[in-house]
Amino acid sequence: QTAGIKIFTYDSYPITLGTGNVARIVVGDTGSTTIGSSTLGTSVVPLTVTPGTGSTANIQNWTNSAGTVLSYVDSAGSINIPTGQVYYLGGNVVLRGAFATSTWFGGRAGNTAAVSSSLTTGFGDGALISNASTGDANAAFGANACANVTGGDANTCIGYNSGLGITTGNYNTIIGANTTGLSSTLSNTVILADGLRFVRFKSDSTGAATIGTS
Repeated sequence: QTAGIKIFTYDSYPITLGTGNVARIVVGDTGSTTIGSSTLGTSVVPLTVTPGTGSTANIQNWTNSAGTVLSYVDSAGSINIPTGQVYYLGGNVVLRGAFATSTWFGGRAGNTAAVSSSLTTGFGDGALISNASTGDANAAFGANACANVTGGDANTCIGYNSGLGITTGNYNTIIGANTTGLSSTLSNTVILADGLRFVRFKSDSTGAATIGTS
């Protein structure tokens, strides 16, 4: 058998199949089978997977049709997803992995086309949402941070709506919410703002520094 569901239990654990909280089929540890209806208590755990005593194998594997393991629960109970992605959309949270060495956390975080983007991290709704496969080593923390960056590299944006306007610019560090309207090609620039878009410190690509810019 190469496909389907295989169920094994160890020790004295029975196999119970049912709907809702009603057991329809119960197979005991001796092989005895009960078919009918019995109501399970509200405190009964619907599914418990228990390995054999001393087992070091994975507790559970999820495979494709060819039998390749895509994700698994190891013997210590850790969930491993080496080639997949985890989505939790109910609360606008998306955790993606396996985009090279990139990590996204937040609703609409990152660009789903950024498969080959590497060393890039986006935390927050819409963070780096436009980041394409050519934009590497970017880091965005906050909703919509670095949201316009498409192919720029090594940009760091911290704060809500920080770094907006930059698309292909590189090597910028932008700290402060609502730093918008920046040049699309802005590069090698450090900006420290107060959260209302007022820039309090700026160092441009030449190294020239300005303090108190509004």
